[in-house]
Amino acid sequence: MSKCIPRMTEDAATALSTLQAENEKLRAELEQVKREKDAAASDLESVMAYRGDNLDTCQFCKNGQCHVRGGTKQCLPQWRGQKEG
Repeated sequence: MSKCIPRMTEDAATALSTLQAENEKLRAELEQVKREKDAAASDLESVMAYRGDNLDTCQFCKNGQCHVRGGTKQCLPQWRGQKEG
């Protein structure tokens, strides 16, 4: 048996372990970013709900049928999401 095979197996195991650790770190970071995005969207929806007369927040809302926009439904602000492009 070649001396290279055990070395290659050890190198592959080390690389796999490193990749798994990096994957776990990235997944944790992604979860943190999702929590921050959800908190920011919630804050924006609160601002939209209590906007006052001098703050037009309809541009950020996906609810296009509310009274404020001339529709027939109650204004229940929902963030439209990130704009593409």
